[in-house]
Amino acid sequence: MNKVIARYGLAVIAVLFSLVPAYFILITPIYLAWCFIWACCFVFLVINRSLLVRGFLFLTSSIALGLLGVAYAKAISSEYLWAAEFISQIIVLVGAGVGGNFIAVYFLNR
Repeated sequence: MNKVIARYGLAVIAVLFSLVPAYFILITPIYLAWCFIWACCFVFLVINRSLLVRGFLFLTSSIALGLLGVAYAKAISSEYLWAAEFISQIIVLVGAGVGGNFIAVYFLNR
């Protein structure tokens, strides 16, 4: 059990360190929370399920968070819409790439 918790923690910490530059782009706390929630979605990659489930969970959560972030920025007419769209594109591309890779490996190993 401790090994699993350590894997979860390391996944979240690694993503948070990679999102440190986003702090300088995204000023408001809601955007920082948006990036933090996405960092927590990396836990889906280390759960003890099949590769297919892990891939779909990460893929769908990344795409949903990316779309919600841009929708929120457009709804409040933020002056940082360009930054929200930029971070959203990164979230969607990483989510699609990593999630798609897990799904592809699942079907290749079948």
